[in-house]
Amino acid sequence: MNAKQHEKEAEIITQAGRPGAVTIATNMAGRGVDILLGGNPEGLARAALRRQGVDLTAASGSQWQKALAEAESMVERDRQVVLDAGGLFVLGTERHEARRIDNQLRGRSGRQGDPGETRFYLSLDDDLMRRFANDNVKRLMKTAGFPEDEAIEHGMISKSIEQAQIRVEGHNFDIRKRVVEYDDVVNRQREIIYAQRLDWLAKDADQLHSDYLTMIDDQVAAAVEDIFAADSQGEHLDAAAMYQQLASNGLPLPEAITAENIDDAEPEDLTAAINEHIGALFEEKKQLLEEAREGLMEVAERQTVIRALDHYWQRHLTDLDILREGIGLQAIAQKDPLVEYQRQGFQMFRVVEDTYRQFASRNIFLVQPAVVQTPQRRRQMREYRPDAFIGNTDRPAQQTVRKSNRRPGRNKPCWCGSGKKYKQCHMREDQLSGKFQQAG
Repeated sequence: MNAKQHEKEAEIITQAGRPGAVTIATNMAGRGVDILLGGNPEGLARAALRRQGVDLTAASGSQWQKALAEAESMVERDRQVVLDAGGLFVLGTERHEARRIDNQLRGRSGRQGDPGETRFYLSLDDDLMRRFANDNVKRLMKTAGFPEDEAIEHGMISKSIEQAQIRVEGHNFDIRKRVVEYDDVVNRQREIIYAQRLDWLAKDADQLHSDYLTMIDDQVAAAVEDIFAADSQGEHLDAAAMYQQLASNGLPLPEAITAENIDDAEPEDLTAAINEHIGALFEEKKQLLEEAREGLMEVAERQTVIRALDHYWQRHLTDLDILREGIGLQAIAQKDPLVEYQRQGFQMFRVVEDTYRQFASRNIFLVQPAVVQTPQRRRQMREYRPDAFIGNTDRPAQQTVRKSNRRPGRNKPCWCGSGKKYKQCHMREDQLSGKFQQAG
């Protein structure tokens, strides 16, 4: 009987350990299977109270003690019967892929020194034997002419089964080890990102301001180096292209640097000019935010860099999952998928570090203090009537002025100016009075 047949079986557990009791289970080796010889006295006591119609939550102490005493005496009597019969007998219909589970099953028959016996029967057509054991046993049985329904015990068979289990355990271990090695790549990157995040959170206001300005200066230096490095490698860029590439980073550029004169400047002079301009703007931004509220610049700097870091780290985790799904195809090119995953994951991680710093350096100049509007006093609401004179008690009667002698349509606004449809306002009255008959 193989594993698939076991899964189809219904798990039927009767009072295991009692005389004549049989437990059929698909897998007894896990936790929660505790077989007491003679039965469980507490379980039997609860069953007895239920048969008597007593609610377990409402049972008195005397009722519980009486039922428990009767159950313990019955369990002790049945336990002795089981012990005289030889204890618990565990019958296994196959051998598991792991020797650990077989040993746990054997341990069920010897719980805390109780006597017992374990017996395993398996077929040479079981998955374990077909996939991992050699065919020597099957050839030997066919050569010797053993009947198919005859149980054979031999050291070679036991050794073959044990070797098959060792192979399965080694294969499963390699799979788990491979998973850990893949996860270790993400874990190392996670430690670096979290260390940077905690470092930004732990800085005081002065250190945060200084490091933020240093980060911006590094971004400026890297941007200037990129445009001049491309020119030095033979990819000549005209002045307009150099200016466009430098401006694409989102950092503010001084007015003195234009698309016409950018290629005339030296890299060091260009970097110094941009840093000086950005430093002045950075101090203006600090003054603006501090005037709005004291300590607002520190909050803006910290939240800007943390949000950028969190955003790009989350995207990076998604990209790593996508990379992991298809990295196994590298084996077709005779490459180790794990090595390729480590290499490509490291390159992606370097991009994340550069990108979140660029994002934070650019967005700090977009921060503006919130404008808080003071609530205005509500004016007293009064009915607005075009023909009413507020404060005049001798106001004339309302007069209706028709703008046309033609009757309006049913769904058109009424001629009286009420805003209602004509059919819901004066249409019935006009029909009774005979108005608009000449235009009807």
